[in-house]
Amino acid sequence: MLAEGLSLVGFVERCVIPYLYRYSHLEQHGFPPFGDLGHGPSGIRQDLMTLFGTDREQAVPRFVQLASLKRRYVNKQPCPCGSGRRLGRCHNRRVNRLRDRLGRFWFRQLHYDLKKMRPQEQA
Repeated sequence: MLAEGLSLVGFVERCVIPYLYRYSHLEQHGFPPFGDLGHGPSGIRQDLMTLFGTDREQAVPRFVQLASLKRRYVNKQPCPCGSGRRLGRCHNRRVNRLRDRLGRFWFRQLHYDLKKMRPQEQA
């Protein structure tokens, strides 16, 4: 959202209003209107699984690492999803789109942060 140059009004429309809607729905009906992510590292991993289009949590660190590298090298690597194909023939569009929007440095920092997490935080 920051890369899009989101204004204060845009932030309220895209973040605050959905949060308030979720909270009021939860108060009225006792359950959230859409799925919730976990908190902390597990929520980050769940969100990354959705972004990279995988259901394998153990593939997330490798996807993040590949997103931090140059396309020319990455597209020749095996895809972390376990399909047996190289990334250039599998999840390359997702990885490249995310890399273009957020930048390799952002993924490099995220990969470093994921490696720093203690084992009990990663589960």
